[in-house]
Amino acid sequence: MQVKKQQLRTDMEQWTCSELGKQYDKADWANANVSRQIEDTVLYGYYTLYSVILFCVFFWIPFVYFYYEEKDEDDTGKCTQVKMALKYTLGFVVICALLLLVG
Repeated sequence: MQVKKQQLRTDMEQWTCSELGKQYDKADWANANVSRQIEDTVLYGYYTLYSVILFCVFFWIPFVYFYYEEKDEDDTGKCTQVKMALKYTLGFVVICALLLLVG
């Protein structure tokens, strides 16, 4: 007796578009409206995470670096230290923006 091996389909889109996949009913949550809501939620999650990463890379990390660099030079007040760190961070952001626009 010969046994036929069926290849497992790993791509769900391929499965649902195939003749075998059309035999089965979709679940209630898999309609187009709910599916679109799930895709939007995932999209907003990605936008949020990427925004947090960009904020840390271009603002938070340079600000903290420049803040502690100003602390090492001399004993200045916290207000002066924050102002200088903000000034250098703004310069860093401008330089990065110019490099991204030109390059």
